[in-house]
Amino acid sequence: MPVRDSDLSRGIAERLANERRARGWSMERLAEEAGVHRTSIGLIERGRRSMTLELADRLAQSLGLRLSALVEDVEQSRSR
Repeated sequence: MPVRDSDLSRGIAERLANERRARGWSMERLAEEAGVHRTSIGLIERGRRSMTLELADRLAQSLGLRLSALVEDVEQSRSR
């Protein structure tokens, strides 16, 4: 079953939030590392703001992750 865009965006945001918390990082820390405003992180994690691919990639890189790996993980978890 294909993953809908909204499911994919929500899944990536959830995965980024989980990775951030696993590192013990605050939203402010992730925002600083990615060069975005801290309120953006909260809005994204709560699904109230969408991300561009560029922003999703910057957030992933800030956490030491590849965006392609996040997308693949989300697609696999949604298809189960």
